[in-house]
Amino acid sequence: MTRQLLIYDRMVPVSFANHGGLCLQATGRFDFAARLNAIPLLAAEFAEAGLDHPVVFLRQSDGVFPVALTGLRPDRNEHVGHDGRWGQSYLPAFLRRYPFALARDGGRGADMLALCLDESYAGLNRDGRGERLFDSEGQQTAFLRRAIDMAADYHAQHHRTAEFCARIDALGLLDPAEAAFTYWSGRAGSLGGFSIISRTRLHQLPQDEVLSLFGSGGLERIHAHLASLSRIETLREAAGHEGGGALAGPRAAAGRQGTVPPAADDAGHALQRALDAVLKRPALVARSRKIAAGHPAADRRLFTFGRADLHDPDTPDALEPILGHPVPQVLRDLWTRARIVHLGLDSGDPQEGAVRKLYLEFPPDAAPEPGLVYLSAKTGRRSVIHRYERVTDAAALIGSLTSDPALRAAVQALAERSQMLLKVHEAGGKRLSLDINLADLSPEPALQNALDDLVARIDPDAPRAGHWPSHVAIGQDGAGKPFVTLYGWPDAPAP
Repeated sequence: MTRQLLIYDRMVPVSFANHGGLCLQATGRFDFAARLNAIPLLAAEFAEAGLDHPVVFLRQSDGVFPVALTGLRPDRNEHVGHDGRWGQSYLPAFLRRYPFALARDGGRGADMLALCLDESYAGLNRDGRGERLFDSEGQQTAFLRRAIDMAADYHAQHHRTAEFCARIDALGLLDPAEAAFTYWSGRAGSLGGFSIISRTRLHQLPQDEVLSLFGSGGLERIHAHLASLSRIETLREAAGHEGGGALAGPRAAAGRQGTVPPAADDAGHALQRALDAVLKRPALVARSRKIAAGHPAADRRLFTFGRADLHDPDTPDALEPILGHPVPQVLRDLWTRARIVHLGLDSGDPQEGAVRKLYLEFPPDAAPEPGLVYLSAKTGRRSVIHRYERVTDAAALIGSLTSDPALRAAVQALAERSQMLLKVHEAGGKRLSLDINLADLSPEPALQNALDDLVARIDPDAPRAGHWPSHVAIGQDGAGKPFVTLYGWPDAPAP
C-alpha cells in the first residue's frame, strides 16, 4: 500500500518578519492530494468520515494510525477531479488545515512547536487578495489566530488518536487485510498493507475491557470503523473507471445504498452515526418527500435494519437516546414480535416540525392482530401511535379521504393495481391515509399520469416525481391537512 502523505513542500515558521505583507486566498483546489490513496484521520472523525470513506489502520515504525482510503489504485485519489476540485465526500481535517500545520521549530529547541506555513501554496500572495496574516501593526489577524487554533486542536487530537490506536493494538484486535479490484482494462489489482479490526476478537473481549472502551468512546469509534468498510465497494467500482477522480463529480457521492447522500442535513448524518454505533451492519437508507399544499416539500430519511442486527436485539433500549424520547410501552410489549425496525427522520415536516419515528414491522405469522403490518410511535410537537393495517378494498377509505372526484380517480387508478394497501390511522386523532405499494408496478403512461395528477391535486406548484416511487401515501395528517408522500428506493435520489 503506497503512503504518500507529505503534502508540504516548503514549511516555514510563520512570522511577521517573513510574512508581514502576505495574504492567503483559498484556491479550492486539492491537486496536492490527487496522488494520495490514503489520508490520515483523527479518531474524532471516524463517524463522519466513515459515511464516505473506508476507515482502516496503517502500521508504521512509530505505531498504528488510522487513514481514510481514497482510492485502491496506487497514486490515485478518486475524490479529486481533473480540475483539482474535491468531490462532495467528507474532507479530512489533515487536508482542511493545509497549508498550515504545527511543526517543531529547530530555532526554539527540539520540543518547541510553531505554526508553520507551506510557502509553495498557490494561494499565497502579496497583492492583497484573500486574508492577511498580520495587520499593519504586526499583530496576528483573526484569520491567523483561527489557523493557530485549528492546528493546535489537530495536534491535540492527534495524540488522543495515537492513544486509542495503541490501545486497540495492545488488545490484539487488528488483522491485516487487502482489497482486490479490476482496472478498466480488465487487469486485476489489489491493495494491501492495511489492517482492520477483527469482529471475532472484538466479541471475545472481556466484559471489563468492553465497558472501558465504551466509557472512553472507543467502542463508538470501533463500530464507526467497521461500518465504514462497506465503502470499499465504492472504491472498487471507482477503480474500474478509466482515468482518475471517479468520485469527484457532483453526483458521484449521491444515492449510495446504505448511506445518507452528502447533501443530507446534519440531523441525518447524526442519526446515521448514532445507528452505526448500535448495529452490527449499516442500516439501509431510503428517502421520501412529503408534499402539502401551502408548505415547502419536506425531505425525509428512513433507516431500515433487522431487529437481529442490533447488538442487543431483545430490547429497544439502545434506540431511546437516538429517538430522544422513551419507547412507548405498547411498542416495548410487541418488540420481540417485530422482524424489521425502521427509524424515520422528518427534519422539516410542514405541520409537525422536527419529527422522529420508530416503526415495528411484523411478519404475518407474528402479527399481534390479523392484518396489522406496522405499528409506529411518532414524536414531534406531539406524540402519537400510528397503526398500519392491510385492506383489500380501498374504495370506502378513498371516499373518506377526499371529496375531489379527480383526486379520487387518481388514487383509485393506483390502488386498484397495487398488491398491498395499508390504512394508516391514529386513535383519537385526525391522521388518516392510504399507503399504496407501487414497487411491483412499472410506470406505464396511465399510472404515471395518475401519480402526476395526484401530486398536482395536492399542490399544483409541486414538481413531478423524479422517478417511480416504491410506494405513495395519500390522506390527511394529524392537523387535518391533505398531503401526499412519495417514497424512494434505497439507492434512488430524492423523489
